[in-house]
Amino acid sequence: SDLFFSCQYMNSPLMDGLQIFDLKKLTLVRPEQVQFELGQINCFFDPSLGKASSDYPMCLWLHFHEDAITVIDAIDEKVELSLLVHQIAAKNREYQCRSLTFENNGLTLIEQSLRDAHQRIGYRIYLDPVHHYGNKHERICSIQPDLYSGRVRFLDDYLTRYPEFMNQLIFYGAYGNDDGPDCLEMGI
Repeated sequence: SDLFFSCQYMNSPLMDGLQIFDLKKLTLVRPEQVQFELGQINCFFDPSLGKASSDYPMCLWLHFHEDAITVIDAIDEKVELSLLVHQIAAKNREYQCRSLTFENNGLTLIEQSLRDAHQRIGYRIYLDPVHHYGNKHERICSIQPDLYSGRVRFLDDYLTRYPEFMNQLIFYGAYGNDDGPDCLEMGI
């Protein structure tokens, strides 16, 4: 959109009242500050099925320890679903994830594809399909207090780890894709 172009490429901030998630109010941490050996890492996946072709599938890995949630990794690129499920399974094994929560949009084929991809590499994981009801915008906006309080943290090298996800979050409302913030809401 013209508004996103203005914000991103012309260095103009979003107009007052339009920015829901302000980068300056988010908590950024260095990767070495995250105690991966404590707590657990879970995976959250929004396949973006049945939506506009410009939507991005989004997969986030969140580290939960005590009362903090840290976004540690993402697959935030347009990838064919048949390839993506294998990437997700490999990362779940790498991170030793205990569960994978995913938006199923009422389709059982996603669950079977995820199950098969994990079985192929011999990794057992709990699959938790969810179907969202209610207003998507309200669900996404409801996470702002968690983000601004520091309960949800982001790695300070997000530009290399998950740039598309952060663009979707920071420019939410002006940016055309919102699967990143929606996926984060699923994790919170």
